[in-house]
Amino acid sequence: MSKNWRSVTSIDHRLESVAARIRNRSSMLDETFVFFAHFGPALFFLEMFLLIMLMFSWHQEIKHTLLSVLVAMMAAVTTKLIVDPIANKIGRNRPFVTYHYEPLLSKNAEDPSFPSNHAGGALALATVLVAQFPQVEVITILLALLVILSRLYTGLHYLSDVMAGGLVGFFVAMVYLWVMR
Repeated sequence: MSKNWRSVTSIDHRLESVAARIRNRSSMLDETFVFFAHFGPALFFLEMFLLIMLMFSWHQEIKHTLLSVLVAMMAAVTTKLIVDPIANKIGRNRPFVTYHYEPLLSKNAEDPSFPSNHAGGALALATVLVAQFPQVEVITILLALLVILSRLYTGLHYLSDVMAGGLVGFFVAMVYLWVMR
């Protein structure tokens, strides 16, 4: 194992230790993060549906809106298609497997952790949506951050998992935006 990877995993394990001290102390906090870990992707789809409805009601360019939403979804799917084989090849255990505890959200222990598909998808969607609809920037970024933080808090991912997945999602979205312009 390289020195750089040991440094990354050291940070991962320290952050997991902090999350473990916070986890299960506040049912409201636990439930909030479980909600975003479980329903985050659906909330993005709800946001995209609402954007379509708003743009239609404001008599905005509906063709541009539909294309932008389609590109956001394609960026998220492409991210998954890139991240999943990498995760399967690396095969990193999730924090709850490594530290032998029950995560706040049920997850197959055999499913690899690095990189995070949810973080990648959240950042792919958010990047395209923010670029195309700056009027929802705050909501979109907040939703992406909540999805990403929820994956850490619930014990499903390490920091490096969500950072790597997020970077893949961001760069995939940037390629789609470049092609779209």
